[in-house]
Amino acid sequence: MSAIRKAPDAELASAAGQIPEERQTPAASLTWRIHGWSDQKERLLSPTFQIPGSRCTWRLLVFPKGNGKKAKGHVSAYIYPCSCAGEPRKETVSYRIEVVHPGNKDASAGAEGMFKFIYSGGVAPTEGHVPGGGFQKFVNALHLRNGKFVRKGNTLLVRVKGTFLSGEPAF
Repeated sequence: MSAIRKAPDAELASAAGQIPEERQTPAASLTWRIHGWSDQKERLLSPTFQIPGSRCTWRLLVFPKGNGKKAKGHVSAYIYPCSCAGEPRKETVSYRIEVVHPGNKDASAGAEGMFKFIYSGGVAPTEGHVPGGGFQKFVNALHLRNGKFVRKGNTLLVRVKGTFLSGEPAF
């Protein structure tokens, strides 16, 4: 059975300063249109996308009503590797998840982070488990409505950008 696990926080915190800029690969981007936004209650999975340099296929996981009691009144959002190929490996990616304002594509509300993980090949997450990086309180749900981020026709645009920073054998 395959497994993906987060690397210890100490490794994650030190990873950002260790990667020479010239080793960083171009960023990948996915803009996802979520139709019927105000009617969504369960978790939503984006189409898959690739981050150049990573051996994994990625997805965005969004909980419109929050992921857990602590996230009530917020949207939760996570990036995670949904399948990975090859030998066991450590990878580090940086990411930014944002909601895009319909009237100004440069105006957005979002957050960014870094995710360092170890996979042993195969398919990633199990139902109900969030094995990726992200934010339990990504954006306040009222801010989406009051900030006019939900487009006419009840559509929300969510964009994720990911950059592969490093990869090495896991064992």
